[in-house]
Amino acid sequence: VKDQLQNVTRDRKERINKLLQIHANKTAEVEEVGPGNIAAVVGFKFTNTGDTLVDAKDEEVSLPGMRIPDPVIFQSIEPRMAADQGPLQEALARLQREDPSFTVRDDRDAGQTLMGGQGELHLEI
Repeated sequence: VKDQLQNVTRDRKERINKLLQIHANKTAEVEEVGPGNIAAVVGFKFTNTGDTLVDAKDEEVSLPGMRIPDPVIFQSIEPRMAADQGPLQEALARLQREDPSFTVRDDRDAGQTLMGGQGELHLEI
């Protein structure tokens, strides 16, 4: 941990502050992760889903991007109070950056904000 990686997709260096092993809904801090294991990294500032990361000392390799499926379901969302509109929009934008299969659009005809995803459970979470 504290190693530096090169994000070849964005041509930026990233530092790993914390590495967490993921198992169901439990996490444990670890020093390294092997092939086939799923982990989360804390501390990245520029990396998004689908970016290619390599050891900063290694030769740069760039992998093709992921194919993100189009949303299959849309649901309207609105803030409880008008004062919550700004924070809601910020939260939706952040979710959209972190999950490329989640989308947000404004339906001007209906006057609604719609969020789209891969199913009811996806949108509920």
